[in-house]
Amino acid sequence: MIRIICWNAHLRRAPLDGLQSLLEQEQPQAITLQEVSEPMLIDLQATGRYKTHVARDRRWGERPAFLVVGAETDISGTCLPVNGGADITRSIVGRACRWAECIETQHARIEALDLEILNVHLTTGVGPLARARELRALLQRVNPTRRTIVCGDLNTLGYGNGPI
Repeated sequence: MIRIICWNAHLRRAPLDGLQSLLEQEQPQAITLQEVSEPMLIDLQATGRYKTHVARDRRWGERPAFLVVGAETDISGTCLPVNGGADITRSIVGRACRWAECIETQHARIEALDLEILNVHLTTGVGPLARARELRALLQRVNPTRRTIVCGDLNTLGYGNGPI
């Protein structure tokens, strides 16, 4: 069995703010994080426990956020641009609220676990069908013959189970 923790840090600024005790308790071989603040990323990497692959998640004002996939063993990956590489969503609601959106999605490979991870952060200011299209487009970039976990911040905002 492979233990993986997926956690949205919501730009917490405190060092590992609650994540450290969860990691100690659950002892996961891999972690996937969204909306990681720069101080938290620095603290996570300083523990030396996980090797990390980092992507740009979004910016909130001047504060950058990151997507992180970490593993106890070697990890490689690519960053897939999304949302046209823009910081502000192209949706009407998103522009009005100046919501910052995902800039990249991570596609990481952990050879020792024979596992690929797609760590996503889907667009906030659109409806469930638009997010489903966004997820479908990302899934088309994944090799269907590989064992892959898709996780992240899906921004469902209380919507029911729409078609994917």
